[in-house]
Amino acid sequence: MFVATGCTSDVLSLVSEPTATPRPTPTPTPLPRADSLVQAYLSAWERGDYPAMYNLLTPASQRQIDFDSFQIAYQDALNRATVTQVGTQIYSLLHDGPQAAATFQSRWQTARFGEIVADNQMHLAFDQGRWGVVWQRTLILPQLGQDVTLAFLGEQPTRGNIYDSNFHALATQGELVTVGVVPQFVTDEPAMLSLVNRLTGVEPAAIKEKMAAARPDWFVPIADITFEASLENDDLLNQTGGIERRSRTVRTYSGSDSAAHIIGFMGSIPAELKEQYTAQGYTGDELVGLSGVEAWAEPELAGQRGGRLVTVTSGPNPQVLSELSTVGSRAGSSVYLTLDSEFQVQVEQLLGPRKGAIVVMEPHNGAIFAMARYP
Repeated sequence: MFVATGCTSDVLSLVSEPTATPRPTPTPTPLPRADSLVQAYLSAWERGDYPAMYNLLTPASQRQIDFDSFQIAYQDALNRATVTQVGTQIYSLLHDGPQAAATFQSRWQTARFGEIVADNQMHLAFDQGRWGVVWQRTLILPQLGQDVTLAFLGEQPTRGNIYDSNFHALATQGELVTVGVVPQFVTDEPAMLSLVNRLTGVEPAAIKEKMAAARPDWFVPIADITFEASLENDDLLNQTGGIERRSRTVRTYSGSDSAAHIIGFMGSIPAELKEQYTAQGYTGDELVGLSGVEAWAEPELAGQRGGRLVTVTSGPNPQVLSELSTVGSRAGSSVYLTLDSEFQVQVEQLLGPRKGAIVVMEPHNGAIFAMARYP
C-alpha cells in the first residue's frame, strides 16, 4: 500500500478585510456679513447717536478709548468745521475671514465752509461672536490721526454800526489802548509814574505794587485809555522808557445812556447757547449781541468770519499740515433805525421817575421815533 503525501505550496491568500470610513472634514460655518453693522454705525453718526456708535466698536477698541473721549473726538471736529448735518454713503465692503474693510463717503454740510466731502475707509474685525468697528481717528476724517486735529484759523470781520434816523452813531467799533509797563525797560521811574498816573488816574503806589508782583520782562497792564488820548500823548509816551501800549478793538456807544435798552449790549456767548451759535458758524470765543438791536440784528451786524479750516499737529507748538477749506470774511452791515436820539432824550426826561412807558410811533408806517420806560 502506498501512502502518498502531497507537499502543499505556500499560497498568498488575499483576504478582503473591512476598513475604517474616513471622518468627513467639518465645513467651517461661514461668518455673517458685516453690511448691517457698517450701515448702523454710519446711520448713528448721521443722527449724532454717539452711544450707539460706541457700542458698535470692537471690544479691543472700547478698551483703547473710553466713551467720553470717543464722543469728544467726533464733536470737537464737527464743531470746529461748523458742521450742521452729516451724510454718508457706503461704496464697498470686502471680507477676508475675520477681517473686513468698507469704503464710504462722508458729506459735511457746514455753516461756514459749505459742503466738505471726504472718501474714507472703515476697518472691521469679528471678535467675541460679533463684528465690530476698529476705532481710528481717521474714521472722522482721513486727514486726522493720533496726534492730528482740526483747527480754524479765523479772521474777525469788522462789526457794523448802529445809527439813528439822523445818522448819529449809536454803536460803533472803537479802539482802546492799554497802557502798561515793562519793569526792566524803566529808565526814569518818577517820570514814568507821573505820566501813567496823569493818563490813567492810577496812583503811583498801585503802579509800583503791580510792577513788584511781575517779572522784569513782563508787560504789566495798568489801565485803558482812549485811542485819542494815546495819539495826543504819542511823543511823550514813546520817549518815556518802560511804557508800552497795546490796542484792541472794542464796541463803543454814544456818551449818553439814552436808548440803552433799545440799542442793547454785547457779551460772551452764554454756555447754554454755545451749541446754537456754533451751528451758525461761530467758534464760541466771539462777543455777540445779547439784547436790544445788538441781538436782534446780530446776523447783519456780525458779518461773516472768514478763515481756513486746517489740520494741525497737537502739542504746545502746533504745525499746519494741510488745508481742507477756506472762506473769505465779510464785514458786517450797518443798521439804521427810525429812532431820533435827540427826541428820545426828551421823551425819557418827560417820563422821568414815574412808572410807565412811552412809545412815539408814526401810525401810517409803524416807524418808532422814541421809546421810553421806567423802571
